[in-house]
Amino acid sequence: DERSAMAWLVNQVNRFGLKPITNEQDRAARQKGADFAALVVGTEDFPAAEQCQRGAEIGLKNFVFGSNEPMLQHWHRTWQNALNNKE
Repeated sequence: DERSAMAWLVNQVNRFGLKPITNEQDRAARQKGADFAALVVGTEDFPAAEQCQRGAEIGLKNFVFGSNEPMLQHWHRTWQNALNNKE
């Protein structure tokens, strides 16, 4: 059900989550990572997601993630395994 799926997702985020910032070096590194992530998401990921959505709306069933997208591959496998275990 939706609650157990959300609990599972929260567990995954907590398991791999960020540690607290303890000094200025940690803060600067975290900010640099956040700035880069925002740039990539805004200029690459959102446009790609929009194209995928268009494909899904016309009936495409399969999407291919490139070898340079390990996080997308990970989440795809994780969600697919969760869905397979629900059936």
